[in-house]
Amino acid sequence: MGKLLNSYIPFFFVFLCLAFFHSRGIVYHDEGYILNSASRLLHGEIPYRDFHFAYTPGSIYATAIAFTLFGESILSSRILMLAISFGSSILIYKTTYIITKKRLFSFCAVLVYLAWGPSHTNFAWPIMFCLFTTISTCYLFLLGETKHKNRLFLFAGIMTISTFLFKQNFGLGFLLVSLCYFLFSHYKAKRQAFLWYLFGAALSSMFFIICLITTSSFFPFMNDFYIYTLQRILIDHTLDTSFFYGNTLVEKIAKTIFYVSPLLSGTIAIGMLFKQYRQFLFLPFFCIVFYLSGIRPTTDYNHLAPLLSLSGTSLLIVVYLLKKPSYKLFFSSIIMVLIFVGFYTALYKGYYRWQKPLSENNYFISSPKVFIWSDDTDATRIPQLTQLTQSQKNERQFLFVNDYMPMLYFLTNTKNPTKFDLLDGIAIFYRPYTKEIFSDIHNKKTPYIITFHSYNGSFGIEFIKKSYIPQKDIAEFTVWKSM
Repeated sequence: MGKLLNSYIPFFFVFLCLAFFHSRGIVYHDEGYILNSASRLLHGEIPYRDFHFAYTPGSIYATAIAFTLFGESILSSRILMLAISFGSSILIYKTTYIITKKRLFSFCAVLVYLAWGPSHTNFAWPIMFCLFTTISTCYLFLLGETKHKNRLFLFAGIMTISTFLFKQNFGLGFLLVSLCYFLFSHYKAKRQAFLWYLFGAALSSMFFIICLITTSSFFPFMNDFYIYTLQRILIDHTLDTSFFYGNTLVEKIAKTIFYVSPLLSGTIAIGMLFKQYRQFLFLPFFCIVFYLSGIRPTTDYNHLAPLLSLSGTSLLIVVYLLKKPSYKLFFSSIIMVLIFVGFYTALYKGYYRWQKPLSENNYFISSPKVFIWSDDTDATRIPQLTQLTQSQKNERQFLFVNDYMPMLYFLTNTKNPTKFDLLDGIAIFYRPYTKEIFSDIHNKKTPYIITFHSYNGSFGIEFIKKSYIPQKDIAEFTVWKSM
């Protein structure tokens, strides 16, 4: 078994698994948000200055690079994410192996990551980039200490700031993980390593600030940070959901235990490591910080799944340190169940919760913007949507989507006449921007508007009815044409 796991066969399986998951399913809202923002970037627009963006810009710059290399399509972004997921798998294996020296344990940690990470969130989304950068940083800590190479901590500092550039909450949270590492590390050259780490972090931070200043987007960035993070989330609580789910008491208790399981496994691992292996405390602490940074204010299955993908490392540390066979068997069983449930729900439950399961995404869509497998609904509606712009040869025309469906801009190769891609047509939060939004639509002579059937009472519908007439219904969308 050891020789088999030491070969390339397990990671060939990992690659095949990732190729399957990353080549299926289309998410019109969250995935479309990143893809259309990256497309806007490639077409000369600057984030924050020319269009609003709710996160730090790393994900759209990385996706734009993929578009440059492979062309603008969903497939290009999935190739990028396959590479990110494969790299994360290798790093999880190597990091776990440094601690346990057990190949089987290390590969089980990879299976937990696969079962809950890229199998559920298989598209370009900030948290998946953050998983890669934070795991990379942890590995660099251990490798720099093992190899006695302080310069590796320079790259650890760069990767920490890179995490912030992909998603601000995880970047800020990971600074605590780094502090935990340097606080408990047994590395003799810890002071010099810390200075190299600070140098890498300062260097990359300055680079980001200079980029914002030179593109005239520093103050727009600060404004978007205030609007989308402080006002929308902390002040207006527009994304708050309940932490407790279920109708009966038993159901509430079971789901709550499931939702806090990454926190529980990390806490148990810290308790066991604290006695004898404090230098490794930062790894389960990393899982805890990642969980606390990502589970609120929106506690749902989509936010939980990638957080669960890290719990395998904590659980396997617990199994490794336990002495009693019965305890080892109990926690090993939890890991096996976690892997099974992860893969099962990824395949047979709703993809990204609201869509058909990935097992039913078996229709290959050969549209120039797609080139992946999706469900029967997409196989019908995407060709109809792309017909909207068939007459447009050289210049992209304007289209306004009166809902949070930015993938429609990307699929139809059209331009949003407004600065808002993250737009919920029924949210009160966006009401103050109505005048600005529909002024841009009018001034840029936008020929088409798309509305969602369920949201015909959304803001701006009166404006649409005065200036546009329904032209066509495509699945759950209504296409309006200017009069």
